[in-house]
Amino acid sequence: MIEPKIIDQLIFEVENKYDAFYAKKMTDYMKGHFSFLGVASPMRKKIFASWYAQNKSELLSNQIAYARHLWSLKFREYHYFAMLLLSKGVSKYDEQYLEDCKYFITTHSWWDTVDWIASNMLGSILKKDKQLQYQVCEDWSSSDNIWLQRSAIIHQLKYKMEVDHELLFALIDGTQGSKEFFINKASGWALRELSKRKPQLVRDYLASRDSLSGLTVREGSKYL
Repeated sequence: MIEPKIIDQLIFEVENKYDAFYAKKMTDYMKGHFSFLGVASPMRKKIFASWYAQNKSELLSNQIAYARHLWSLKFREYHYFAMLLLSKGVSKYDEQYLEDCKYFITTHSWWDTVDWIASNMLGSILKKDKQLQYQVCEDWSSSDNIWLQRSAIIHQLKYKMEVDHELLFALIDGTQGSKEFFINKASGWALRELSKRKPQLVRDYLASRDSLSGLTVREGSKYL
């Protein structure tokens, strides 16, 4: 359960900062997929810090409920506030949060939210359970939802030396022949991140595959 007055407090602060000029710029940047109030990141962070400080105990006690409510609101800024709230205690996320994670990925989906949820929330969940990691990646990579597919590919972005490269390569292999920009870009991004620590591994992988998209190869070899 949430306290409506706490949400109302945030809405009042945010909508008081409405800026028509930046709202249009932000909407255009997102190709019209979402409506914006024109509240830029520095101001959002300032508003969130104050709101969070005033309501910390209540927000953390019902973190997912508040995040889901924010996610249900019209303006994209509220989805960003939900992510700021979800960022509090990322390390605690485990299997019990998987359905919530899936909800945030598949609702109001676009790269600006999906990439954060996948590399933080999903990454934290799957890092704790290898069996679950493989099962989720198998299920999501075969989904018709490109955002679930993309999330499976990039969930290890912050694993550094702990990346399961065999899993990553298998996921990317499964995308060969795809014409979907967001999938091919994700594959290249994941390879590029891995190449920062294991360049030869990525070189060998790219050299051994002749059906990867040009975008994946360009992105993946950027630092090689």
